[in-house]
Amino acid sequence: AGNRQFVVVDGKEEKQYNAILEGTLIFSPHGNRVAYGAQVSNKTVVVVDGEEGKEYDAIVAGSLIFSPDGNSVAYGVRVGMKRFVVVDGKEGKQYDGILDDSIIFSPDGSRLAYGARVGNRWFLVVDGKEEKKYDGLGIGDPIFSPDGTRVAYSAQVDKKWVVVVNGKEGEVYDGILMGSLIFSSDGKRIAYGVYTDEKQFVVVDGKKGNRYDAILEGSLIFSPDGRRIAYAAHADDKQFVVVDGKEENRYDGILEGTLVFSPDGRFAAYAAHSGNKQCVVVDGKEEKHYDGIITLGGAGVIFDTPDSIYYLANEDNSIYLVTIKME
Repeated sequence: AGNRQFVVVDGKEEKQYNAILEGTLIFSPHGNRVAYGAQVSNKTVVVVDGEEGKEYDAIVAGSLIFSPDGNSVAYGVRVGMKRFVVVDGKEGKQYDGILDDSIIFSPDGSRLAYGARVGNRWFLVVDGKEEKKYDGLGIGDPIFSPDGTRVAYSAQVDKKWVVVVNGKEGEVYDGILMGSLIFSSDGKRIAYGVYTDEKQFVVVDGKKGNRYDAILEGSLIFSPDGRRIAYAAHADDKQFVVVDGKEENRYDGILEGTLVFSPDGRFAAYAAHSGNKQCVVVDGKEEKHYDGIITLGGAGVIFDTPDSIYYLANEDNSIYLVTIKME
C-alpha cells in the first residue's frame, strides 16, 4: 500500500510497516506460526503471530528461527555497538558480536546454542553458559546431537582447527571440512572431514580414515541405526564411495546427494557415471546402465522398503521407473 509493506497470512493483512526485512519471513516447523522482521522508523522489530516484540537498532541477518517444536522463537539483535540473542522476548547477555547463522535450538527445543564474540575472541554460548574462548577466525556453527545431549563445533587453535564436543577438544588438523560435522541418530557417534598436508580424510569417533585428494562435500552419512558410515571420495581423477572404510568401484563421478543407506542400514546405494552412461550401485553391485539417472532435489535413489529401492532413469528419450528388490 503506497510505500508501506505488510505480510498477508491466510488472506488476512497484518499491520503495515516501512518495510518487511528481506529474508526474515518464516513459518514454524508445523506451519501454524509465522514470524518476520519489520522496520519501524529507524528501528526494527520482530513480529510473531502478529504481535510485535521490542524495538532494536537491527536484527542480525539470518538469525530468526523457530524451535523444532515451534514453541519458541529466537533471533539476534544489535543495540548500538552490542549484539545479543532474544529468546521468546527474553534478552541474553550483550556481546561485541554474534556469529551469523549460528543460533540453533536442540531438536526438542529445550536448549539453545550460538557463537559470540568479545573483542577478537570467539566462543560458544550453550544454555547461557560461555565455553572456551578462541582467537583468530574463531569457531564454526554448532550442531546438536539428535537427542540434544551433545553439542559440537569447530574451533581455531594456533592457526589449526579442532572439533569440540561438549567442551572437549579433539585432535588438531589444518582444517575441518565445511558442513561435514555430523552425529549419528542416537547421538553416540560423531564424524567429520578434515584436511592436512593437502589431503582430506574422514574422522569417525576419533579414528582417522584413508587419505584422499578430496572428500565430496555433503556426502558423509551415518546409517539410520548409527552403526555404519559412508562417504564419497576423489582420488587419481576418479570418484568412489567408501563404506565402513572399504573402497568400492571407481567411476568418473558419483552423483551428488544420491548416497543413501536403507532404513535398516543393511544396504548402501548411490548413482554413478562412467563415460556417457549412469547407473545405480547397491552394495557395490552395478544395476543396469542408462543414459541418465534422474535426481530430483538431490535425491535419486529411494528405499521404498528396507530391501527394495526405486529411481527414475532416462533412456532413448523415455523415462522409466525402476524398482529393484534386493535378495
